[in-house]
Amino acid sequence: MTSPWHRAVADAAEEHAPADYAEAIRDELVRLWSDLGDDIRMAYKGGWSVGCDNTAVRIIRLSRLVGATRWQDITYPVLLNGTYQGLMTDAGIPHEEPGEDDLRKMQEWIDGQRAAARGV
Repeated sequence: MTSPWHRAVADAAEEHAPADYAEAIRDELVRLWSDLGDDIRMAYKGGWSVGCDNTAVRIIRLSRLVGATRWQDITYPVLLNGTYQGLMTDAGIPHEEPGEDDLRKMQEWIDGQRAAARGV
């Protein structure tokens, strides 16, 4: 009988092992930022929830160990709604932020994806 987690075990076997703990933490932070975006999307009316708090605390704690995740590795919605910038600023974690031109290009890309999905 196959375990319900057999695909996860197989997928983990195919991934490269991180060189050290810091690389593992940085990889996990990228995933946590994506999780935070999902948490926000699933929160009531796209607001903030206890789930958002829990993920944000994990992001802050790990970011204090290895530094902020590069904004280029953050999902567009989390950058466009200011969550990345605000969370890092309020937590006192030094970070770089996308410029207005970067944000405009992100929004144009998302708008293009939405239009393509609608067949426009």
